[in-house]
Amino acid sequence: MDLKYSIQISIESLYLLLSNRSKCKELLNKEHLDENDMIDIYVSLHIVLETSLNALHRQIITNQIVKPIDELEIIKNIDNIGFIEKTILFIYNAHFQFNGDLEKAAMYHRIIGKMRNFSGIRNKLLHGHSISSFTIDEKITRLSDTKSNLEEKKLKTQIKDFIEINEGMRFFLDHVDNKSWSRSYVEDLKKQYLNYDFIPENYR
Repeated sequence: MDLKYSIQISIESLYLLLSNRSKCKELLNKEHLDENDMIDIYVSLHIVLETSLNALHRQIITNQIVKPIDELEIIKNIDNIGFIEKTILFIYNAHFQFNGDLEKAAMYHRIIGKMRNFSGIRNKLLHGHSISSFTIDEKITRLSDTKSNLEEKKLKTQIKDFIEINEGMRFFLDHVDNKSWSRSYVEDLKKQYLNYDFIPENYR
């Protein structure tokens, strides 16, 4: 089949992204979060971040390919690159026009480090690291590293990092120097993949 002259329609499921946004919203609106709620939020929030950034980069890259290459093959190769690595390549390789926003660009560069740290808690949870406490002589309580993250203060830090990562990516999208990108296209990308409206105001 000649791909240049065939009609191709691409439909991508965003179920994981949307369902985990909904799950986070429901949990974060609870009056009190227990330990299990926090575990679910950490995991769901990471799924939202990873699936949204992977989908965003996939959308950007496939829309820029002009060679007659099978799009499914392109997607397969893109999906073999981690979302953090794709984001780093985007920040370093895309053409930007920052004008008077160079200081903001330098500030948002730190989202790379935040993404690496963001993955740490989720990885420990999904890799089965111990969630435990130890009490010695009924006085001294020691917590495993994973359990020590299951407190509201640390969860709020994780959520703030999530928001900053999204804000940083929104900033970089706004400053991409690509004449073929309309303002509506950029706004659609931000709304679809970098939307954090599901997070209640008291966690921002």
